[in-house]
Amino acid sequence: MAFMSATTKHNAKVISLIGTGHGMSHFYSLALVPLIPLIKAEFGVSYAAIGFLFTILNITGAAVQIPVGFLVDRIGGRILLPLGLGMMAFPFLAFGYADNYQFALILMAIAGIGSSVFHPVDYAILNATIEEKYLGRAFSLHTLSGNIGIMIAPGLMILFSSLWDWRTALVISGGIGVAFMALMIANGHLLHGKKVSTEEHLETAASTKPTAATMSGIKVLLLPQVLLMFLFYIFITGMTTGVITFSATILGKINGIELVMASTILTCFLAANGVGLVTGGIIADKWKRHSTLAVTVLFLTAVLLVIIGGIKLPLFLIILAFILMGFFQAMIRPTRDMIVRAIIPRDSMGKVFGFLSTAMSVGHAITPVCIGWLIDQGHTDIVFYLLAGLMLLAIPTLTL
Repeated sequence: MAFMSATTKHNAKVISLIGTGHGMSHFYSLALVPLIPLIKAEFGVSYAAIGFLFTILNITGAAVQIPVGFLVDRIGGRILLPLGLGMMAFPFLAFGYADNYQFALILMAIAGIGSSVFHPVDYAILNATIEEKYLGRAFSLHTLSGNIGIMIAPGLMILFSSLWDWRTALVISGGIGVAFMALMIANGHLLHGKKVSTEEHLETAASTKPTAATMSGIKVLLLPQVLLMFLFYIFITGMTTGVITFSATILGKINGIELVMASTILTCFLAANGVGLVTGGIIADKWKRHSTLAVTVLFLTAVLLVIIGGIKLPLFLIILAFILMGFFQAMIRPTRDMIVRAIIPRDSMGKVFGFLSTAMSVGHAITPVCIGWLIDQGHTDIVFYLLAGLMLLAIPTLTL
């Protein structure tokens, strides 16, 4: 990195540290999925009981996300970030030695608490350490790191379990997280804000004292613009979750596409995500009309969903439509994060992003149940219209 400036090197190190933790947190969220039949047979429990492991993981994470946001605003992220990764890595390592289902439930509850750290802490650190002109790209790379964790988890766990067994696979995955936790601790000095002069420090301290214009505590979460963004996060997360969870099933039912091809189309959607994230980060840094860009992308995504749901398209056009949707859906994320940053007080980043991460959990939880019910009732043909409606509902949250 000899050709890089000192600022670029610093940014790269910070983003790498945070991205590693974020990627591992998403990796762990899917690490058990390919091992489900093996774990079920080992513990002698039902699929519903195995599913409850994931429920516990998500419930405990959502429950403490807002308190973690308040905590990071108070004490910073240097301690919380490696602590969160450790609270995910050690339970998965210990899962490899679990001899009963009840112990596995306790481990997943602890891992869920660890998972709550990453979004509020990551965004607070990025806002404190990365220069504003690079923030859009930093946000996009942060999200991309999570996507990478999701993409590599199933294949890597299948590889480990085929080479050894499912217990060894979990021990290895947990050990990798512990190693990265040690790396974070060793480089904890990078997880502070920028060094400033005494005059700048005094000016910053004065500007962040509580005043009539600067809200703190729970009040900041009740600001109208924050509540609107809460709805925005629910809508866009719901759309993405709906596409990822059920698009393969729906394409089979309404278009007669075989499961393998439908899964390939979904893979194209996910691959386009990566390109969209990088592109979106560059655009967010270069073009400051973030709300205009977001509204445009939301509308275009809604149009694509309506076309897919209402017109019998040739296969290559369906693939193209999913690629465009994946690109647009990802491109909006850095812009989304820049919008949030612009509307909230600087000393409330952790608590607000924790609050909005809870909204994401709501979107993840509600959408699959609703869409599954519609499919069970024979209303598969309206699902893409419903997802388009979520995109249109998200537009007023940015324009009111």
